[in-house]
Amino acid sequence: MTKKSNATSWPKNLSADQRIDLAIKALLEIGNNLTRSLLTRETNFYLRESQLIKSQIQKSVAAHTYNHLISITYDYEVLKLCAIWDNPSADRNSLPTVACLINDHSVIANLSTIDIHIKRKLLQSIKIIEKICRNKKHQRVQNTRHQWIAHHLNDETKVNRLNPALRYGDETFLLRESLVIVKNLEIYVRKTDFDWVHSMKLAKERTAAFWEGVTVKVRK
Repeated sequence: MTKKSNATSWPKNLSADQRIDLAIKALLEIGNNLTRSLLTRETNFYLRESQLIKSQIQKSVAAHTYNHLISITYDYEVLKLCAIWDNPSADRNSLPTVACLINDHSVIANLSTIDIHIKRKLLQSIKIIEKICRNKKHQRVQNTRHQWIAHHLNDETKVNRLNPALRYGDETFLLRESLVIVKNLEIYVRKTDFDWVHSMKLAKERTAAFWEGVTVKVRK
């Protein structure tokens, strides 16, 4: 069997147990990426929006490096969000991959047993993921990565020239939706309830502990 035919048969060639195991592993990686996204987002707040650091950067050639730092951290946030929403594939730990893995009668039956509420929540999560993948905000974020950040593209990730770059707030939408979906999937697939509200609070506290203690002195 060729590599192409293997890719075509995935995940239909997997058993229900294998699908669930892979979905759980993908959710663990997605959780790690979300944690990094939260920390990076807080850093971006201090660099892009807060006057705490900005006010210390006087007119200087050093401003170019400061602007470059802002660009790098923002691009990293976009990259992490895009990774969470990559197209479904055997080698991608993304929410569409998880949706593809659990979108199967045997998998749903295995996860929900006789609980109609769990079945409804799982099917709802799959539909929401599919809906967000068609959303213009999601497409603009992905298009920005493909066109300006990560240029190594294949046919599957071709830039949609008709779709503009992301707008302010698109990444916030994607992060917010990611947190809600991941929380539900962790409950009904991983059978655990991770406290993302506490995680966001920790991200704020840890980022503040660093940036609010930083003093910047640049040469003109």
